[in-house]
Amino acid sequence: LQEIKRVLKEGGVLIAPTFTHAGNSLFGKVKAFFMRLAGFPLHSRWTSEEYLRFLRQNGWTVRKSAVLKASFPLTYAECVKMEV
Repeated sequence: LQEIKRVLKEGGVLIAPTFTHAGNSLFGKVKAFFMRLAGFPLHSRWTSEEYLRFLRQNGWTVRKSAVLKASFPLTYAECVKMEV
């Protein structure tokens, strides 16, 4: 994220979607297990709130966010560099 912040043009927007599956049901956890077996590793287990907090703690202002409900919830975030 720091490298993106360094090279992003002034006024540029970071579009940062990610799966947020920390609160998955048992069925969701089983699907995650089979995704890992199929070669799709899930590196982080965040809730939507944890992911947005992570972005803010790393110097981004979250301008817009939404949780897209699917087999695995996806948190969509539009961020700009935090003003100092």
